[in-house]
Amino acid sequence: MTSLIHEEPSDVKAEAGSVHISGPGGVVVSLSVEAAEETSERILQCALEARGQQILGEGCCHAAKKKPQ
Repeated sequence: MTSLIHEEPSDVKAEAGSVHISGPGGVVVSLSVEAAEETSERILQCALEARGQQILGEGCCHAAKKKPQ
């Protein structure tokens, strides 16, 4: 994936039982609690993988796999 990489983190707020995210580049999204939890897990997984790649000098993050239900 080649796109602009932003250095600033997104703003995140819980409001009225949902999660609202405002990010760089005009990204705005509202998620259900369940979707926010899953998204946060995927972001953390790929952030840790990307950090490891930086340390090892490797390529890009693998796509997150859907959790079995």
